[in-house]
Amino acid sequence: MKALMPSVLEKPYRIAILCLWSLFAAPALCMPAAARATVRLTRATLTFSSQGVATSSPSQPITLSNIGTAPLVIAKLTASGDFSESNNCGGELAVSTSCTINITFRPAARGLRKGTLTILDNATGSPHVIRLLGVGTQVKLSVDTLSFEGQPVRNPGHHKLVTLTNIGNTPLRIAAIRITPAVSMWGAPLGSSVSSSHRADEFTETNGCGTSLAQGASCTISVTFTPRRAGSSTAWLIVSDDGGGSPQRITLWGVGLR
Repeated sequence: MKALMPSVLEKPYRIAILCLWSLFAAPALCMPAAARATVRLTRATLTFSSQGVATSSPSQPITLSNIGTAPLVIAKLTASGDFSESNNCGGELAVSTSCTINITFRPAARGLRKGTLTILDNATGSPHVIRLLGVGTQVKLSVDTLSFEGQPVRNPGHHKLVTLTNIGNTPLRIAAIRITPAVSMWGAPLGSSVSSSHRADEFTETNGCGTSLAQGASCTISVTFTPRRAGSSTAWLIVSDDGGGSPQRITLWGVGLR
């Protein structure tokens, strides 16, 4: 008789007894968890480089994913400040799917500009907020790199020109225009080649910009490369000003030949 009666210690019976007890004491133990939408964003902060005042930047993407177990219902998606957004998210995002939000920066004034992207939805933690940062500048440079290739050692080559324009609605005060060694954020020379030179004195500049540039006006900076030895050389042309995003920087690169 004992052998015919299942033991209450066997696993299936222990589970059944536990669930019968939990229906009265703790019902959630034997009930499935409620389905929920869960948001995952690829960025918490989105930063733009310097952008001309009243001009639009290329867009930068943010991916919004629903990694939960229920559809994500998007009630509202807005960008504030000098930032705008476009997206393909629609009003609902199915489980295990993603959509893209593209952010564009158009500064209304010079200096640091701040905004937010706010997503209001039915997921835990709503609203979800991403910080948006950018720098507005009234300084426009015609190039971001100047290259001097195949220049004989100790012979000055042809000069190359950079145009500096004030695109703002106030005068631009210029503190300095100079050439400096190209260094990393830690102060070490850029580039890994042992034959690369980082001496700024291989490049020279002259300019007619003065200390102030009127609204809408331009001036010209002339750069010359005179290699001291064979091999590649790098430096920076730096413009220090009050136009926002200062100092502006142009990379200079040249190759000396024997």
